[in-house]
Amino acid sequence: MEDNEIKLLIDNKVAEAKLEAAEKRLQTMSVISGILLTIFGIALPIFITIDSRNTSKERVESAIATMENNFNEIKNKQLDFTTSLNREFDIFSQEQRVDSDKNSNLIRQSLHEMHDDFRRLSEAQFNKPDIKCLVGGRTLEGSTITIGSADDIASLEIRNIGEGPTRSIRIKLYTKTEFSYGIYSDSPVGWERLEVNDEPYFNFAYQVLNNVQLIYPKESQALAFKIGISESQKENIPVLLKIYYEQIEPAIYNFTIAVDSKNNSN
Repeated sequence: MEDNEIKLLIDNKVAEAKLEAAEKRLQTMSVISGILLTIFGIALPIFITIDSRNTSKERVESAIATMENNFNEIKNKQLDFTTSLNREFDIFSQEQRVDSDKNSNLIRQSLHEMHDDFRRLSEAQFNKPDIKCLVGGRTLEGSTITIGSADDIASLEIRNIGEGPTRSIRIKLYTKTEFSYGIYSDSPVGWERLEVNDEPYFNFAYQVLNNVQLIYPKESQALAFKIGISESQKENIPVLLKIYYEQIEPAIYNFTIAVDSKNNSN
């Protein structure tokens, strides 16, 4: 029995030693596992963080590179646009200069034409003819012309005292008394009696047949006429003379023809 007890005691000791060894191994594995878990728990986030940082950096660098490419592309497009705009502006400026030169020429031509027109109008306005009728060097207005016989000539002077020449002159003469043999002239300036009288105060009207055409400034033209009178005729005849020329109103002269045939016979 002692041998069995001894054997059992030895087996128990061996079992205890194995159990103790197993416990130590388990403790050691637990420690190692804990250390590994600790290391893994610390290293994994660090690794993930480092990896994430590396990935973010790459993404940032990629984004920066993309932005730089886009910026360069925009810059190139802006440069191309600026170049094109400058070119178009140069073309436009050249066209504008050409148009401006044309417009300037047209404006200068128009101004020159306006100046010529203004000069002509000014000359027409200020360089006008001014007709005066004289007898014996004095104005016909209020004068008395004495006629003693049918051969006596009433000689008038049509003078242009203005600055411009006349183009055409039309002359009318009005009387209250009809001349027995009418009014006539030995010169090319003939007279005719008018059927229509536009001066109701006078009974008879006569007109020069051929209009006086041109009288230059400071020059004159003679207007002569005779009247047919009867023997022993003596009267003062009111006469009105109208001279139409380049004025709105004609030049008007009132004068008197004094007929005194007896004065001639004496």
